[in-house]
Amino acid sequence: MTDLTRIRAQWSGFGGGPGVSTFYSLGSGLTVANLRAWFLAIAQYLPNTVTVQVENSGDVVDDVTGALVGAWAVAPVLPVVGVVGGSYSAPSGWITEWLTTTILDGHRLVGKTFCVPSAGSVLDGDGTLANTPITNLRAYTATAFAAMSGDLCVWHRPRVARAATAYHPAVTARDGGHGLVTGYRIPDKVVVLRSRRD
Repeated sequence: MTDLTRIRAQWSGFGGGPGVSTFYSLGSGLTVANLRAWFLAIAQYLPNTVTVQVENSGDVVDDVTGALVGAWAVAPVLPVVGVVGGSYSAPSGWITEWLTTTILDGHRLVGKTFCVPSAGSVLDGDGTLANTPITNLRAYTATAFAAMSGDLCVWHRPRVARAATAYHPAVTARDGGHGLVTGYRIPDKVVVLRSRRD
């Protein structure tokens, strides 16, 4: 069992909001500042109505059971505000995938951060990301990954057993777990966010 620090970043200032991005770490006190630095870097590709606030306190969870086992707090960080004016599509943007080498429940763990909404200038006319933005976003994320290497992780939630019903088969219990982030990927595609809690 490992205790994981849960860090949330609150998104606000756009239609369909607010939203939240959730991250997990092994408890480094620097993770909040490093996440804020990443959001500050990518802010040049966010609309100027969007604010992202990385919270400076939260819960500690047991990775196997999902139980809350404590709390954490660090010095607060300033909010990040997007810088791009003009029109944009509120549910559209890009996705950052946090890669691991950990396999649990027959699947390789991958974390996902939906960076939505993005400025309209990020999106190309063919449904992909424009060349300059994706190049810069990958560079900014490489810097963030290096800063959080050995601390940022992906949590695989536990599953509670459920008895069979007339409409659903039985579900067996499954322990949770986690994997350290060992890389990242920003696919060259536009994503649409259907839930503001992804």
